[in-house]
Amino acid sequence: MSKIFIWERVDEATCNYHDEGGIVVVADDLDDARRTLVGQVPENCGAFNEEPTRAFDLNGNHDRYTFVFPDAGCC
Repeated sequence: MSKIFIWERVDEATCNYHDEGGIVVVADDLDDARRTLVGQVPENCGAFNEEPTRAFDLNGNHDRYTFVFPDAGCC
């Protein structure tokens, strides 16, 4: 069963001037989520070693949750 992993604010999410941002990954588990990030975010992105802010099973049995992503790039 897939899960959704959310990092609300993580350092080095991008290589842009404002580098803190949000990341969402759908994967089987946290290790799989981190493998998915390889090549998508900088190598020093905090998501590789920080715990996600939230993680949900995608089975519909979870609390409702909304997150509006902060600026993750130069404006």
